[in-house]
Amino acid sequence: MSLSVANTLEIPEPSHWPLPMGRFGLTPDGRNRYRVVFAPTVLKLVFGEFSDGYTGARLRKSYPQIGNRWILEKWISGYDDTKMTPAEYERWGPRDPRSGMLINGPYPFSGTYNECHTFESGNPELGSIEKVIKLVEEGAKRSPSQIRANNRMLDEKAEREDKERRFLRVRETEPLYGVRPANFAGTPKKDNHKSTRTPVSANALAARRFPIKRGSVVSLKGPTIDASI
Repeated sequence: MSLSVANTLEIPEPSHWPLPMGRFGLTPDGRNRYRVVFAPTVLKLVFGEFSDGYTGARLRKSYPQIGNRWILEKWISGYDDTKMTPAEYERWGPRDPRSGMLINGPYPFSGTYNECHTFESGNPELGSIEKVIKLVEEGAKRSPSQIRANNRMLDEKAEREDKERRFLRVRETEPLYGVRPANFAGTPKKDNHKSTRTPVSANALAARRFPIKRGSVVSLKGPTIDASI
């Protein structure tokens, strides 16, 4: 089913950030190649049979998931948007199962705008807009294989960082001075000279001819402490 909505429903222009954008390039029909717009005001036509029984086209928000933020949109051709020729789109384009209408309407011969960046922190500034556009342009020069390799590298980096965070969380639950080594081959050792000092009695020290005063206690980590009564 071929549809034309030029005389039936018009898409209103979204709210633009007050900044000249022509310096970043123009589309074949003279529009700005990039535009900064307020996400809730960007609308699109959706075709099909709706829950109230109406069949036709209605305006819907293009980016309901973004919320009240400014975004940067880039113009792309109809083929880049659909990845199909007009004939392929007419045959294979997504359709409403009840009405059979193409959900996104006619083939976008004049191209369309797609969101390529969301400004998370308040209003966009000229410097940030220029920086984002430069990154978008550099990314457009990469081949699909380069993009996949870069995405794989980013995924591996994120996995390593997540692994490191998990390791640190486990370390935080351990005792400050570590744990006593265990004898995994059998029962725990009675005396472990790697982690504890073996107590030595005064009589044993006397037997070894250590000079010990009567009624004193030998400290395991320091000088003799006088404990005479």
